[in-house]
Amino acid sequence: MARRPGWPVGLKGAVAASTELDALVDELDAPSQARRREAADRLASAAAGPGGDGRLRAALDDERPGCRWGAAFALDRAGLTDLRVVQVAVETLGDRDADLRWAAARLLCRAAGGLAGVEALLLEAAADVSEQRAKMAIYCLRDLGSGTTELYRHALLREETGVRFAALSALASRERLEAEDLRAMEQAASSDAHDGVRRAARTLLDKHLRAGLDRSAMAPVTDQALTDRHCVPCKEGTPPLGPGEIEGLVAMLEGWEPVEGHHLAKTYSYPDFVSALAFVNRLGALAEAEGHHPDIGLSWGRVKVEVWTHAAGGLTDNDFILAAKADALAAS
Repeated sequence: MARRPGWPVGLKGAVAASTELDALVDELDAPSQARRREAADRLASAAAGPGGDGRLRAALDDERPGCRWGAAFALDRAGLTDLRVVQVAVETLGDRDADLRWAAARLLCRAAGGLAGVEALLLEAAADVSEQRAKMAIYCLRDLGSGTTELYRHALLREETGVRFAALSALASRERLEAEDLRAMEQAASSDAHDGVRRAARTLLDKHLRAGLDRSAMAPVTDQALTDRHCVPCKEGTPPLGPGEIEGLVAMLEGWEPVEGHHLAKTYSYPDFVSALAFVNRLGALAEAEGHHPDIGLSWGRVKVEVWTHAAGGLTDNDFILAAKADALAAS
């Protein structure tokens, strides 16, 4: 009986190498982070060898998420990033592991510099129903200086708290914000359901105002715009409005007098003491909600209101917002 010939040496080596690559790909889904990282590093080194590139690309479609992400990471380390690698990285933005999410974000930010289509995938992910994926995509767009403020304003209306935090961070990264952006931040600062988001919005809005943001971006164009806005916190040294700004805003109010450019004053009339007192109580509740408090004088059938911003030593947008809202309260 003739002896069967053995495998050629080259074929034996190829089979052994293929088996080793398969074992390393399996390790990408290991429970130990250290084992996963070691496997990815070895696969990245092997990518330039026979079959290494092809085996890694096949792993991008593995049914195991850990294998898909590990293969994408290894290919990126080997300088072989393409759109399929990017797609897997975008998928990984929604992973429960925070370390993986941020590693994927870094990969995407690097890839965006030389690969077309990355931004489009991130824009799509920013609208994903997954909180983690949408949030991380917004952070990526922020770091790339990409995305529109309209996208971030819409994200501020989402139910997921993490997405709203990311949207605030993205808005804060812009050097200049438009009127719609500021109003969205004001709305978040006053009425967001999460206390942390409200505080963050107030802090970021104040930062932009303190940085010397052009006041024309906040200037209202209608009385409705004033009543839709909310007072924002002011710190000591906040600059007061100038004469021209005061004149334009006073024209949008009814019956309010600017006194020496320092404060606004108006007297409301009522048929009796009880009606006047009821208005004072409602105005007090409004002032507390806005965090901006006027001086109120009550007498029989009369309520005198004076308002200015103590931190500025004069008038700011807050005073006109409160005045417009006081008028709306009286009319109701």
